[in-house]
Amino acid sequence: IGGSANGIYIGTVSHNNVFSSNTLKTTHATLAYGVYLNSGKNNTFINDNITSTGVNDIRIKIGSGTFTNVTFNVTDIGFDSTATGNITVKWYLTTNVQNTSGNNLQNANVSVYNNSGTIQASDLTDSNGITIHILTDFIQDNNSKTYYTPHIVNVTLANYQTNSTTINIS
Repeated sequence: IGGSANGIYIGTVSHNNVFSSNTLKTTHATLAYGVYLNSGKNNTFINDNITSTGVNDIRIKIGSGTFTNVTFNVTDIGFDSTATGNITVKWYLTTNVQNTSGNNLQNANVSVYNNSGTIQASDLTDSNGITIHILTDFIQDNNSKTYYTPHIVNVTLANYQTNSTTINIS
């Protein structure tokens, strides 16, 4: 998608949409946002790639959206002057739990806490020692940006030493 129109425009009564695996590139220097959340609530973008030339990759008025594992310039989020909408940016965290011999460990408990100590995810590793969590990086509106990273990842498993690691998902 490209040219002088917005890549995706979310308008009135457009709620709970899911957009996945799209490449959005706009090139008009004054009119074409990658995504414009003019209205609509709870719209979800997953594994997309958004690029705009000369304007915001993401522009928000009243709408709200969650962007998970979406490639875009996180410093290129803009808000209309009277904006009341918001954006939530999330990323995948894949953990691979192994012992010192490099063997995958099944049923290890992987718990992830945000920067305020609130648990964001907890799960047991699968037979390959893997868990995949979706973690919040930040929530932004016209007035503020609240970060939830760095995160603390705690791994526990009987007969093994507990591991705690701090990560920044930004």
